[in-house]
Amino acid sequence: MVRSAKDWRWSSYSATAGFIQPENGLMVDWILSAFSVRKSIAFKRYREFVADGKNGCVWGQVLHLTYFMQLRKLNVICKT
Repeated sequence: MVRSAKDWRWSSYSATAGFIQPENGLMVDWILSAFSVRKSIAFKRYREFVADGKNGCVWGQVLHLTYFMQLRKLNVICKT
């Protein structure tokens, strides 16, 4: 076990949270866009989201993000 998601060797958390550069093929922009259009804010909110999951229930946030991402997907589909 690890104390932090960033300590788990096979996790994409470190790259998604902005601690390291993503490996080739790891797409972090899509998930970060659910938190903010500004990368610095998205990194901060993503880290808080993960920390909240460790400390309690985040289902309300997950449902909100799922709804938000579906709206973004629909918006992209409508534009093409």
